[in-house]
Amino acid sequence: MEARQSLARLRGLSSDHPELIHAVASLPPTEQVRTPLTLARHMLSDLRRRRAFIIGTITMIGQEVCSVLAILQ
Repeated sequence: MEARQSLARLRGLSSDHPELIHAVASLPPTEQVRTPLTLARHMLSDLRRRRAFIIGTITMIGQEVCSVLAILQ
């Protein structure tokens, strides 16, 4: 109920609007325990997220390597 009221306030709709009822109903339950390992497993199970993670990791490693090479020279 509280989430629906907050979402209604942000979207400028009434709290009994059908779109909000559907949006709040599709949210995962808050009682679900999420550990970092399960979050990582869930993130890497999606192909798009896995590709973005790999590209971001390679980019970050490349930046660090270039910085180290610049310092060593």
